[in-house]
Amino acid sequence: MHNITTIELPQGGGGGGSSSASTRLVRIAPTAITTILNGEGIYLRFFYSCTDASGESYEGTYTLRNGNNAVVARGTINSGSAATVVAGWPEGKIDGQMDQEGYNSINVEEFCNLGMNNFTLNVVTSTNESFTRTYSVDIKELRIESDAPESMLVTTTEPINFNYTPYGSMTKDLHVRIDDMTQDYDLIQLGSADSGNPMIYEIPAQATHGVHRIMLFLTATINGNEESTFNTPIIRDYIWYDPTVENTTLIASQYRNQTINATQYSEIQIPYTVYTTNRDITVEYYYDYNPSGTNIAFNKVTLDNTNEGLLRYNANIQGNHNLAIKVGDAYILIYLNIKDSPINLAPVAGAIIDFDPSMLSNNSEGREPEWTVNKGSVNEKTYKLSVSDNFNWSTNEQDSGGGYRDEEDGRCFVIRAGDYATLNYKMFT
Repeated sequence: MHNITTIELPQGGGGGGSSSASTRLVRIAPTAITTILNGEGIYLRFFYSCTDASGESYEGTYTLRNGNNAVVARGTINSGSAATVVAGWPEGKIDGQMDQEGYNSINVEEFCNLGMNNFTLNVVTSTNESFTRTYSVDIKELRIESDAPESMLVTTTEPINFNYTPYGSMTKDLHVRIDDMTQDYDLIQLGSADSGNPMIYEIPAQATHGVHRIMLFLTATINGNEESTFNTPIIRDYIWYDPTVENTTLIASQYRNQTINATQYSEIQIPYTVYTTNRDITVEYYYDYNPSGTNIAFNKVTLDNTNEGLLRYNANIQGNHNLAIKVGDAYILIYLNIKDSPINLAPVAGAIIDFDPSMLSNNSEGREPEWTVNKGSVNEKTYKLSVSDNFNWSTNEQDSGGGYRDEEDGRCFVIRAGDYATLNYKMFT
């Protein structure tokens, strides 16, 4: 949420009928043009009050239009306190509703694009007075992309060229951090002309044998604020190894000690790199790994002629968990935050597919089989299994062709490799 301060505009500012009520409409904005970063959340805020001499309050209706004069929001607002509007605004505001300080806010993020966005707010009181305020919001982009390899394995004497592309039409700082993620190793100022241009940063050779974490991110000062805005960083784990070191195993992954947020039943992919002096690289995967307890690997893989692997995990269990990648005594942990899936995977009740073997024909007739859904009920419906062109209707019971077959446990319908059959039953509707 983007925080701004208060500027009070003169009372009035629109036509309408006359009234003995005192009306006040204040635009909450730092300057005539508010500049914010894309993705911060864009809220237009205002203060409204309308009271008469007896203290009775009157509600109003607001309409918000964008630069193309299209209505993007409308609603009813209650009158706030006639007290002086203080600088800033309280937290916890509800869009289109008055909070405890009398402010109103409208979320317009979905109506904004990069660049200048203009909005016009019109408020009509129940006493038929009309007031208008304008907002200009300049959305700036600030992000960094990189096609640098997910993993890297070099000796302790080799530097690494790290490719990156900065975006943002303003002066910005490139922060480079190595191992210590709280302190800058290097700080480079970039101009607006650098936006969108691929660039290279040379990461010096790391003399220490081991896994080294690299992080690059951008900051920029917006609206003169001293605090810069932190954007999504680029993180890599690279291995610098000393070939003279014996009996060593190193595991690197950009997700090492990181938390992955995912939705239940989604697949999580974790690339990693292994350096070991052992010839055989056997990697074990663990779920909810306990370093001081007994653990059973849910999978084991062998990396043949490569140092790179990929852990694939289906996140079926909701909650907070971890995954471990282990080679010998060395291991790394990846933390999972699995949110509940909106998909209901409970069995469908009352929609049973009933397969009746007696309905099967024979191969000489070449008749497609049928299945019945909800047989014997008012919802009974029959579906036909349609087959591909030139389907193998084999009349020889001794071969491995397709079609109807008599097996020890009853009759069945066989689909030969290369053929296909389609049942037009939508299981989850």
